[in-house]
Amino acid sequence: MAHLKTKATTGKLPEREQWKWRLIRGLYEKEFERKQIIKLFEIIDNMMTLSPELQSSLENKIKQFEQEITMSLISNMEL
Repeated sequence: MAHLKTKATTGKLPEREQWKWRLIRGLYEKEFERKQIIKLFEIIDNMMTLSPELQSSLENKIKQFEQEITMSLISNMEL
């Protein structure tokens, strides 16, 4: 999927950033182990290159998403 979306978004970096985020978020949602997510992220990241600005934006989205997941787990444990 990453390869197909990379080809489909040639010259359309904002769209590529959206697809890259969808693919990465999907790894979390499918509950892959952290090691698997990191390995697959590296492959996706190398394939779907972005401008520095869009890459930074994507990294911020990932960090925020990871914090939300952590907070959700903590909240569930408190119940």
